Amino acid sequence: MEARFSRVKLGFQGGEVQLEELGTRLDGFEDGLDELREEMQGTLNEDMYAEQQKTSSLEAKVMEMLASLRGQVEEMRDDLHKDNLGLAACELSISHLLHRVVYVHVYKRIHVSLDLAAESLVVQLSCIAVKKRSVFMATTLAVASRVESLASSGIQAIPKEYVRPQEELTSIGDVFEEEKRTNKGPQIPTIDLKGIDSEDERVRERCREELKKAAIEWGVMHLVNHGISDELLNRVKAAGKAFFDLPIEQKEEYANDQASGKIAGYGSKLANNASGQLEWEDYFFHLIFPEDKRDMSIWPKTPSDYTEVTSEYAIQLRGLASKVLSILSLGLGLEEGRLEEEVGGMEELLLQLKINYYPKCPQPELALGVEAHTDVSALTFILHNMVPGLQLFYQGEWVTAKCVPDSIILHIGDTIEILSNGKYKSILHRGLVNKEKVRISWAVFCEPPKEKIILKPLPEVVSESNPSLFPPRTFSQHIQHKLFKKTQAALLSK
Repeated sequence: MEARFSRVKLGFQGGEVQLEELGTRLDGFEDGLDELREEMQGTLNEDMYAEQQKTSSLEAKVMEMLASLRGQVEEMRDDLHKDNLGLAACELSISHLLHRVVYVHVYKRIHVSLDLAAESLVVQLSCIAVKKRSVFMATTLAVASRVESLASSGIQAIPKEYVRPQEELTSIGDVFEEEKRTNKGPQIPTIDLKGIDSEDERVRERCREELKKAAIEWGVMHLVNHGISDELLNRVKAAGKAFFDLPIEQKEEYANDQASGKIAGYGSKLANNASGQLEWEDYFFHLIFPEDKRDMSIWPKTPSDYTEVTSEYAIQLRGLASKVLSILSLGLGLEEGRLEEEVGGMEELLLQLKINYYPKCPQPELALGVEAHTDVSALTFILHNMVPGLQLFYQGEWVTAKCVPDSIILHIGDTIEILSNGKYKSILHRGLVNKEKVRISWAVFCEPPKEKIILKPLPEVVSESNPSLFPPRTFSQHIQHKLFKKTQAALLSK
């Protein structure tokens, strides 16, 4: 609009110049008539008197025409002046409009910043409350500070802190009963990755399409023939189990300090949310890749092969993560390495291992090993000891995942869901417990750096008909936002 008014203004300026030139030419014509009149007065005689009268009459008409033309020129100048004033008013309106647009953009940015600041404040207050509750729980439950201690103490009823809210209890049951109940319903897809390295392009394409479909429809899948040997997987499981078989006093040497924000090490979910419900779980958490970012001081020294097998597993799992990310990239019509680049690449993508230990529970229908959540990561890879427990919220129902031998479970996390603008799903899931068997799982979260990367839908997957579904946030801000929403929900339920 501003460009069109500029062109109109230039047109008016050109017209004014032409009018000035016409006025100058009229002045010259009038001067010529004066000279002609003086010449005629010097040469006329009585015989030419009649001609002089005619000339005077002609001169009068010419002067009348000149006056008329001058009047028209003045009218045109007045009109041009009015148009210029109108143009100036339009320019002023455009300027005001542009300023308002700028103000709106600035206001929106301020509004988003205030929203993030408010979320951050609520999260900090929530963290303070959680830390206070953790200290209280650690003091009052000093002997039974680990779920393993509670489970082995012979209790018949779980402490009220572990009992889930009433609205959740209708959907919770013993995992073995739940497994039977959902046996005939939909099940998590199993993706055979053997064909991904085939020399036949049709086989490779079929494998890519199957994984892409599972990521779109479920956001979770069993991976078989994934390229990591059964021998290594069994050694990883054996090392993790050996650590949790140690006496609690020995495991406490690796205890973390949640109250000060140090979550790496051996711990329990003493108070992980604003509403105060606890989870029936102990865990060991630490970063396993890249090697230069590891803190080896917290790695278990028992069993003796823990570091060796876990390090090798990390390297091989990092390769599998790259393979999956390339398939997901192609599924979005992007270059193979695009998603890996967006989540930090080989040097910045962090692999965090969390070994989850779920003891036997005397009242599994009242507790959860892990409450319902989606993973914030890009990808999550899970091993388990073939004891069921994972449930997925699919099409309005909780589906209990079957145990597939020699498989690795793959979850699509929030990070990939955001980058794909919701095409790939980060599915809601939780963990059930049981009376009969201890369940152990090895979850590796592939996470982007917390502050270096802005998570938002990639421009290639956003259009006028498919607008962005997620505001831009750092990974750290996304975690805070989820905690903020969780805190809000907990406060509203009180």
